[in-house]
Amino acid sequence: MAPQKDNRPKEILSTTVLLATLSALFTFEVSAHGHVSEVLINDKSYYGHDPTKVPYGPQPESIAWTNGAKDNGFVISTASALSSPEIICHLNATNGHLTADVTAGATITVRWSDWPEAHGGPVLDYMARCPNDDCTTVNKTKLKFFKIE
Repeated sequence: MAPQKDNRPKEILSTTVLLATLSALFTFEVSAHGHVSEVLINDKSYYGHDPTKVPYGPQPESIAWTNGAKDNGFVISTASALSSPEIICHLNATNGHLTADVTAGATITVRWSDWPEAHGGPVLDYMARCPNDDCTTVNKTKLKFFKIE
């Protein structure tokens, strides 16, 4: 089935959005192991997150949500986990320190860390509009996500 075109008005898509990148491998387990290392928006680079540097040194400011984990862990797919806020941006995730402006039609590249070959399947990237154009304090349970291609 071909992807559906996003028919929302450009005004909706041209608002400030939070890059809330989620890995969706919903087969029997959500067992993805990876993280977003960089996001390019119209060739402007934004640092993602590198759990191998936590807590050994300061992380650069980022638009990515972080959780303080020192690995590329995953959220176990129990019924309670999949319906909990922890599935959004990872376990105990905290807001990024930056907000990125994205206009309709922008070129967005999401660069993931190395991905174990044994963990095949799709990697899906999502964004959500931040209320008041500020992603640094938004409640992740209030976000309305849409998939980007």
